[in-house]
Amino acid sequence: MRGRPRCGGTPVPLHVIEGVGYGAALHGWRLEYEDALPPCEWALAKARERGSNFHIVCLLLIRGLGLGNFGRLSDSLADLREGMRLSEINHERYWLPRLPNTLAWLHSEMFDVEEALRLNREGSVIAREMNFPEGDVNSQINLALNYLCLNEPNSAREHLAAAETLLAQDEWFRWVYTIRFQAAYAEYWLMKGDPAEAARYATASLNLAGVTRRRKHIAWASKLLGDLAAMEGRPSSFQFQRPAAQLVQRVRVERCMAWREPTSRTRRLARRPAPRFTTNVSVRRRSSSTMRTTLLSAVWCFPGTMKDVC
Repeated sequence: MRGRPRCGGTPVPLHVIEGVGYGAALHGWRLEYEDALPPCEWALAKARERGSNFHIVCLLLIRGLGLGNFGRLSDSLADLREGMRLSEINHERYWLPRLPNTLAWLHSEMFDVEEALRLNREGSVIAREMNFPEGDVNSQINLALNYLCLNEPNSAREHLAAAETLLAQDEWFRWVYTIRFQAAYAEYWLMKGDPAEAARYATASLNLAGVTRRRKHIAWASKLLGDLAAMEGRPSSFQFQRPAAQLVQRVRVERCMAWREPTSRTRRLARRPAPRFTTNVSVRRRSSSTMRTTLLSAVWCFPGTMKDVC
């Protein structure tokens, strides 16, 4: 056996490393990073001892996602880049198609849209070459969001249509990507000024996120509904869904919300036409009120973030 043996001379079996790693991933999907990161660190250390490249890359991806959602972007980038390097060196084909679009997500959160576009396009090509629809779906959704940030809704629509076709063909983890797809479509309809369609997609995303306990996406869909309230000039009508909130009210501080909410607000203000924003005081006042309502909903969803968000 390669690597350093555990006490007693027996290395940790690979199925144990894999089980602990996927247990950490489950906590990560629910944004329970205080529970996710310690077992992930343990499993990664044991995978390195065994020299198992497959499990090392898997755990680097899981930890990278967790650190990214926790707001530790530099650490997350380091993990994901190491995972991609190891996959390319070892000709690993299972995790490699997942990595470019994940790196692209981090770059888009840092407003490096040019690099995000490059990585998402690369991820789509790699996923198609390896016949891996999951990676292509994520890349297409990410590309749509990138083009929405660039105020190019027609290009975004093309990628959303491609993602919809792929989702209809592949059932693997469809529930995860459908949540993101619906939220991205809601953002598209918000930009196009169609409140009915935006509400339909944002509500569908919120409902599915609540059923599957995807806390970040509950907050994202709630923010979109707040944006819709601002568009329609009814800030007082938006209230966070109490049944959904009951799923997440025990979650402790999630630093991803501390930087994600101001980030999303900046994006929206950047996309808004200058004359409308600078001259219409009543619209500006209503938008400010709605944003406060939305942020308070996110704080309720993630207790303890008030000092970071406000």
